[in-house]
Amino acid sequence: MRALGRVFATLAFVALGTSAALADAAPQHRWEKAQALLDSFTPNIRDQGYTAITPHLADLEQALSEQNAAYAEAAAARLVLSDGPVDKLADKRLVVDELGGAGTSVWVHNPYPEIAIYLGSWYNEYQKYDDALRVLDLGLVARQFPGLPASFQAPYLLNEKGVALCNLGRLPEGLAAFDDALTYADKISVKRHASLLRSRGSVLTQLSRLDEAEASFRESLTLEPDSQRAKEALDEIARIRGGTATPSIGTVP
Repeated sequence: MRALGRVFATLAFVALGTSAALADAAPQHRWEKAQALLDSFTPNIRDQGYTAITPHLADLEQALSEQNAAYAEAAAARLVLSDGPVDKLADKRLVVDELGGAGTSVWVHNPYPEIAIYLGSWYNEYQKYDDALRVLDLGLVARQFPGLPASFQAPYLLNEKGVALCNLGRLPEGLAAFDDALTYADKISVKRHASLLRSRGSVLTQLSRLDEAEASFRESLTLEPDSQRAKEALDEIARIRGGTATPSIGTVP
């Protein structure tokens, strides 16, 4: 069974200007319901894995389908939904302009990229790759308006997208997704970074781009020196070069 492709992190919500407490806002907006849905099963993920997600698939799909309506609702209430590093947003004037003039705005957590990563991971696990691509692409564009920082989930969404594409036989597109995920290397764990490099190396091997594949696996070993998968992959590349093996077309975990 594949490990869930995300990192459990505590996200900080940053207020812009002087704002009223979120408790004063109207309860049970779409994004609040979506967050409550996540909160109902995420504590069980670590022990139960994908089975914790299964009973909630239909509700998660429904919530994700409502994200654009949620963004419009939030904008009307002068709220900004984001799970990116909003405190580092260089042009806060952008928010004022998008929300229609001066006034108080509040940052609140955007649950939709996280919903997409849970759905995409589940679909990949159960080999429903077209469904995985559909929801992962929704997660990758889950922003209230252009200019907001990328989601904290972006590298994990891109990783799962690469897995889906490769398992559909779309290797060059899968490689591009892994490369895009690696642009976030400074924002992910060493373990996840090494895993992405191994996935990239696997695709490159299948594409017979052996020098690049070898470099990717060797780089992964600088991060996880004991990785048996990387060592076996380098042995396979040596056999391919020696004419005793051919690149195998298989799944990318």
